[in-house]
Amino acid sequence: MTGDPWTPIDQRRAVKKALAVDGAGFNYKRVADLLDHQKYKAPLSSGGDRRTAWEATLSY
Repeated sequence: MTGDPWTPIDQRRAVKKALAVDGAGFNYKRVADLLDHQKYKAPLSSGGDRRTAWEATLSY
């Protein structure tokens, strides 16, 4: 884990890890996956409000 409060956590495997974006960058599927709470845990910066966190993160 990075300790970065803006980094989503990948929960798809037994070992949790910070989101890593490959050379393909962000695309529709990746953003849709980020919004799925079973695949990614919202970053700490969300303050518990998942929707607000993603709106703020994805607006930049």
